[in-house]
Amino acid sequence: MTVKAPFSGNVPFARIVRGLHLKDVVAVQRGLARFDSEAPPTIKNLWEIHVRRDPKYDEPDDGIIRRIGQDGQDHKVFLHYRPDLPQLLAGSGIRLKLWQCTWFAACGRIWTACAVATDELAKEMDKMRPGFRFAERAAQYRDQHVLRVIKYDQRPNRLADEHSDRSAITFRIAESHPGFYTKDGWNRQFYDAPATPKVDCFAGDQLEHITRGGIRRVWHGADDSTGGAETRSVVVFFGKMYPK
Repeated sequence: MTVKAPFSGNVPFARIVRGLHLKDVVAVQRGLARFDSEAPPTIKNLWEIHVRRDPKYDEPDDGIIRRIGQDGQDHKVFLHYRPDLPQLLAGSGIRLKLWQCTWFAACGRIWTACAVATDELAKEMDKMRPGFRFAERAAQYRDQHVLRVIKYDQRPNRLADEHSDRSAITFRIAESHPGFYTKDGWNRQFYDAPATPKVDCFAGDQLEHITRGGIRRVWHGADDSTGGAETRSVVVFFGKMYPK
């Protein structure tokens, strides 16, 4: 779905991200899968880094995080990449292997392309909705933008409950299997996977707060579409504009 005006319908809309390449998207997905299958538990623990950020509008997670569900089973593992991640890992005593440096280089190219696209989108939003300083906020908090690469465990039915993102803007870059949906009331709308370099773009908590509800956050979730037979991989980018 494509609309002329950003966030005019408070649903995901398509946007081309210049500099976004399929080979990099595939590389970051494969990199996380390789790490999860090869790294011993003692190494994995060192890659989980928590940096204090805005407690309401940002995640304190960097590196690689394993999320465990309420039923006690592992649900997903994800990478949070910001450009300072290699330095954070070095502080934990991690020395990157050659293939991990290549993996992070692909992450960096995606992060940069999406950060530039966030700047461009923020300028468009300033013209349409003046007074909220979108471009200024995007520039001020640029180093807080985060690339998230997710690998869901094999499990049937629901993989991610309905939620909104704590970001200002989310770029849904790629997914290995269908299952992403948005929710409005009881209605769920499913979307096809994006086609690189096109991404799906939608608003998160920060934009709703900044605009005092003028732009609404998009509630969304993910269902398994393989009957639990295959893992699901997702790549998203969170653009930050803290409401301060």
